[in-house]
Amino acid sequence: MNEAFDSDLANIEKSVQAYVEIYPGAEPVSLEVTLLLVRAATLQSGALDRFFDSMGLDRTRGRYGVLRILYFADDKRMRQFEISSYMNVTSANVTYLVDGLEKEGLVSRLPDEFDRRVSWVVLSPAGARVCETLMPGMIDLAGRIMAGFSLDEKRQFRDFLLRLRLNALREQGIS
Repeated sequence: MNEAFDSDLANIEKSVQAYVEIYPGAEPVSLEVTLLLVRAATLQSGALDRFFDSMGLDRTRGRYGVLRILYFADDKRMRQFEISSYMNVTSANVTYLVDGLEKEGLVSRLPDEFDRRVSWVVLSPAGARVCETLMPGMIDLAGRIMAGFSLDEKRQFRDFLLRLRLNALREQGIS
């Protein structure tokens, strides 16, 4: 493949061997898959950062997540607690993300007309323009990252990841 890939794979294999030598009951394939997933997630995060840089946009993945959710939401707006739930992050985290987007004029907050405790986050026209620039690039990036997989393999991969996610949720005590 390439030198960096080969080096990464060799390091993962060495790590798995070290685990198995010290803990003979360790199941090597589970360890290898776990280490590969962590590395793939790190590389994908780096690809996203590079994508945002190439677009000339100062976006974090979290801020992009808020923009994406609002862009696809009904009326381009959502209650702040719904964004938190959708992103599976704390409300404080969403507040921080929305604060930054609001300062840039990409979103605004509106109080709920019936419940003063609730505020809506609304995508601004400037935010919609940013999304119209980002979305096609994200589609292309997803295609490049999944290159070399058939449609059936992608579906199988998705199903495996869903099962893995369920196992990870159980490990966190979430059922």
